[in-house]
Amino acid sequence: MIRFFSSRAPCALSLVLLSSAVPSARAAGITLDPSQFTAPLQLLTDQAANSAAQAIGLGGEFRPITGVDPPTGPIGLEVGLAAQIVKLPDEFRDILKQAGFDSDIPGAIPSARIQANLRLGERFAVEAGYLKYQGYKLTGIALKLKVVEPEEGFGAAIRLAYADNDLGIVSTRTWTPAILTGAKLAFAEPYMGLGYSIAASRIDIPIDIGGGNTVNVTARGKRNGLSLFGGLLFDLAAIQIAFEGNYSNAGVPGLAARAGVRF
Repeated sequence: MIRFFSSRAPCALSLVLLSSAVPSARAAGITLDPSQFTAPLQLLTDQAANSAAQAIGLGGEFRPITGVDPPTGPIGLEVGLAAQIVKLPDEFRDILKQAGFDSDIPGAIPSARIQANLRLGERFAVEAGYLKYQGYKLTGIALKLKVVEPEEGFGAAIRLAYADNDLGIVSTRTWTPAILTGAKLAFAEPYMGLGYSIAASRIDIPIDIGGGNTVNVTARGKRNGLSLFGGLLFDLAAIQIAFEGNYSNAGVPGLAARAGVRF
């Protein structure tokens, strides 16, 4: 007999997703170092900078993978690991190729973060994620307030997230206001939401001007995008497992999972 809500199923699936994303983040991801390009100056265009804002800024927005409610543990703290995989836009891949990027360019980029969520009061939560690994750094923080709390049925929350991503010569900053709705069940919480991301990018290329001196030449870009997301959280004793899917009109859809311990 098939058990759709077996406690082992979400645990096993989340562990597979999280463990596969961490070691592959370096191998399948992109570290953008000037030495990897035969013609790096071709990245100093508005098109390249705008495309970087789309791929890394919108694609790398901070997704807390949480529902409407703040953490429910005794002290309201969750600590764990989150992983996601996001489609890399074809335009950005083509721009990297034109600049002579000398490594394989995957069609989707996996990443992972250590994540902590803290409840402050009955309705407010702070959610944060961080990863620094070799050639890149991913930082995210979100503030969430539950604004509708009915005795039964669906509640609602508003959230403001910020992401600061650095991948070698490309850095992005992304703001994402969102509204969420969901229903708290006995052992699970389905939720969905709508977000609008505003991303700004910066490409810095160091140029050798002789005498051991270099000067940085910069290109800046920006992109905005609307996303629709939905997820499912499982509360399994002190463990919380979450899965989320994301559709983006900016061409950066993704899948994400999170596993954490509640305190």
